[in-house]
Amino acid sequence: MKTVFSRRWLAVVGIFGLARADEVTLKPTADTTLFAFAPDNNAGRESSVVLGGINKAASACRVLVRFGLETNLPPGAVITDVTLKLAVTRENGGGAPLQAEWHRLLRPWGEGAKTGRAAGNPASAGEATWKSRQHGQSTWTAAGGDGDFVPVASAIRSLDNSETVTVASTPGLLGDVRLWLAQPTNNFGWLILAPGEVTPGSARRLASREASTGAMTLRIVYTVPAPVPALKVTISRVADGLLEVSFPGRVGFRYTIQRQSPALGALWEDLSAFRPLSEQLYRQVLVPAVANEFFRVVVKPSGDHVF
Repeated sequence: MKTVFSRRWLAVVGIFGLARADEVTLKPTADTTLFAFAPDNNAGRESSVVLGGINKAASACRVLVRFGLETNLPPGAVITDVTLKLAVTRENGGGAPLQAEWHRLLRPWGEGAKTGRAAGNPASAGEATWKSRQHGQSTWTAAGGDGDFVPVASAIRSLDNSETVTVASTPGLLGDVRLWLAQPTNNFGWLILAPGEVTPGSARRLASREASTGAMTLRIVYTVPAPVPALKVTISRVADGLLEVSFPGRVGFRYTIQRQSPALGALWEDLSAFRPLSEQLYRQVLVPAVANEFFRVVVKPSGDHVF
């Protein structure tokens, strides 16, 4: 059986370095309040945002917030943990804690530049309001952003009176941030709502990104695999039907030679593994059993962490 190297060797080599852990803490790039009782108003430059039911109006308020990841994480970053922190600066006279839910937004919105502590001021074109995600240009599917966010909450946290609140990592929050890193054009942030948002006096005022202290932050813990020089694999014919593969082994890595044949389908079968204790050349003779059989070398760190 004549060996045809181009058909017998599939150059698939997985090489990864040991990862280093790092973290970054981000402030919002945009935040604002949606006021049900002032549906055409915007408060994008106010020093606080409001969540829950306003005392006198008994009407809902919701919060929009977005964090920019694009320029804050290095290429190849793998996010492992996220944490939100925010400051409740004032309650609206209510007693019981207010439950807050973070929902991933599905459409863009405009932060706006209006101020006005009570209910902002009439919006200009492109600014977010209760009725419109971009005033005068694009409305929400339904008022208050309904229909434009994921129905299942990414995180739920109770907010009491004046306090600093930490929202620990959840699968939902982690999934949202990973999605935004992978697909920056789909990063529209979160809509924060309270299930009891029409209860009079339930509202909580939170520090916005314009506040001198206490603005919501997003802490991201991530790892970045360190680059490793590419593996140079040499293939030679030692006899008709036999191949010899050789490559330099490096301390700290595990090398696995695998085979794929028509009988295995898409699966790869381990033939041998090599974990060098010193820098040395590794050689192995391969015996192809059938035509259209392929081999590869997979390289991973020799520790327990697999990337």
